[in-house]
Amino acid sequence: MPTSYSNNLIKLAEILIDKLKRKITEATTPVISKEQKAGEDKLLETLRQMETDYKNNNGIVKPDYDKIYPTTLGLIKKTYNPISDAEIEKQVKDELTPEYESKVQKKEAEAEFQLDKLADKEIGIKEDAEDDVSKELNEFQNNLISHTNSLIKKGMVNSSVKSEGERAIEEETKKDIQTISEEYSLKLSSLNKEIEYLKVEKENALYDYEISYAANLEKRISALKKQVESELNKVNAYNEKIDKKEADYQAKRQKLIYAAEYDRLLKQEELETAARNFGETFGYSDQINKEYYLRYKAALEFYSSLPSDVAKKMAEENTGLSDYMGKYYDLLKSKL
Repeated sequence: MPTSYSNNLIKLAEILIDKLKRKITEATTPVISKEQKAGEDKLLETLRQMETDYKNNNGIVKPDYDKIYPTTLGLIKKTYNPISDAEIEKQVKDELTPEYESKVQKKEAEAEFQLDKLADKEIGIKEDAEDDVSKELNEFQNNLISHTNSLIKKGMVNSSVKSEGERAIEEETKKDIQTISEEYSLKLSSLNKEIEYLKVEKENALYDYEISYAANLEKRISALKKQVESELNKVNAYNEKIDKKEADYQAKRQKLIYAAEYDRLLKQEELETAARNFGETFGYSDQINKEYYLRYKAALEFYSSLPSDVAKKMAEENTGLSDYMGKYYDLLKSKL
């Protein structure tokens, strides 16, 4: 029976043997440099491109999806350029100002006409008063002459009757002139009231016109702004519907194209697999054989430029090469 000591010796020997094996393997395994690995990556890229070109030229033709599914619905959006607030204000003023100014001018002309008439009336009152005073003075003079002549005839010209009579005539004249003056003042006061009434009536009318004009401006501007806003909202709402329809169509179109392309590539893969299986069993067609041979030559040219042991190791580890050249992969390994 092996002892514990002998078991330990056996395990130690096994460990040493494994280490020796690894060292021998490491010593005999070729080291692949970064440059060699980069060269192989470049080769694989070339083979992938050759595969793509072959599929594009000999596989199921990719349809023109833009013709099958148009790139856009072609719906036309509405355009609307709303006028600015300043333009709205100017437009409304251009509409309402002429009527306002016409009413103001008409009222001012009417008031001016009435005031001119009253001014003429004032002149007439003044002239009438002056005429009445002039008549009174003439009558006063005539009365004095008549009074004197009467006293001369009576031989009383130097009596006190003359002076008393003159005073009486003078007092009567003054009284009449005072009456004329009072009547003139009354007429003038009444006239001034008419003038003041006309002026106040004109100012009130102009004020009412201005208030009405300002209110109409505000009302019309507000209505026009609402109209512009409403139209803009309608256009935006319509265009949003167009955008949604277009977005929905684009999403649907991408799905249809993706599904069609997926089916095409799937069929392409099935055909390629079937052709490859057939070729590996019964022999490749001339076209496929030629394509695989070209890829084999490209791979052989690269690996032949490397040290034999490195080339063989890289080719054996890169089993994906068989996807690009079929049976020629085995031929490639045998040539290295």
